Amino acid sequence: NPATHDSSSPRPTPTPTPVNITGTVFQDLDGDGIKAVNEAGISGVVVSNGLTLTVTGPTGVYTLSKEGPFVFVTVPGNYIASGSWYRSVSGSQFDFGLKSAPEKNTDNFTFIHMTDIHLDTNNLLSFKEAVEEFQKISPDFIISTGDLVNAGDTKTISEAQATEWFGAYKTAISGLTMPVYNALGNHDVAYLDCESAAGAQAGCSKNAYRSNFGPAYYSFDWGHYHCVVLDPNEIKGGSQVFEINTAQ
Repeated sequence: NPATHDSSSPRPTPTPTPVNITGTVFQDLDGDGIKAVNEAGISGVVVSNGLTLTVTGPTGVYTLSKEGPFVFVTVPGNYIASGSWYRSVSGSQFDFGLKSAPEKNTDNFTFIHMTDIHLDTNNLLSFKEAVEEFQKISPDFIISTGDLVNAGDTKTISEAQATEWFGAYKTAISGLTMPVYNALGNHDVAYLDCESAAGAQAGCSKNAYRSNFGPAYYSFDWGHYHCVVLDPNEIKGGSQVFEINTAQ
């Protein structure tokens, strides 16, 4: 016979769901991404969850409400991230390591702006050749302002297809030794209906973009410049509209 529950016995107390995210932005001296005792926190660094933001205190500690899909930092103009500059919000404690980069702290730098790559089987080889040339030019960073892939030119695209082509793009740029900052273009999300998943909505390939590249809007500093990347691709009533939403 199944055991009966003794209502007089104490029930285990459920673990409360964290309502905040905390962590430390620190000077990662050995570049391993793990805060050591001798690695001090960095004050004044902006940390955001995509809806609100805060600034690290004197010891590099920050606290944010647990909202949105990511927590991320605006890397200052005299640092580089020693690991990822963003984290998927799955836990409640995230540290960010930064390495000193005094060479960034200048008004004189070079970057490559590429856009409308529309990567597909027809131009994958030529794009790889362009990437080899980028590496020879050796700019300080590269900014890619959307339409990374061409799959969105079709009427519909599955999240799996988007993942495949974003993966091909990532593989093509994997040999670059300088940072690459990406933005989301209309071809990356246009008319993107997921394949036969229950409750699927147009534009679901944004999930694939976020899985590969992180936040669709963010900022970074380079030298004395503050650079802001925005995402104007919104889905309303199953259709794509172009606007900068309130959160941004």
